[in-house]
Amino acid sequence: MAKLTAKRRAFVEAYAGNATEAALSAGYSPKTAHTIGHESLKKPEIQEALHEREDAWLATLIATSGH
Repeated sequence: MAKLTAKRRAFVEAYAGNATEAALSAGYSPKTAHTIGHESLKKPEIQEALHEREDAWLATLIATSGH
């Protein structure tokens, strides 16, 4: 996974389609969560980490589906 700060890694782990909620869960301030969430999704290292997380999730899904 890309090198991320602890907060950015927490953002990636918490992201499930809502960047503001992920930012709040990662410990960002409620005042800045919307902006931080939106900006985070544009960062290449965040995008890479999200893609890696999604790929791992899909691999697990396929492995456990019996196909």
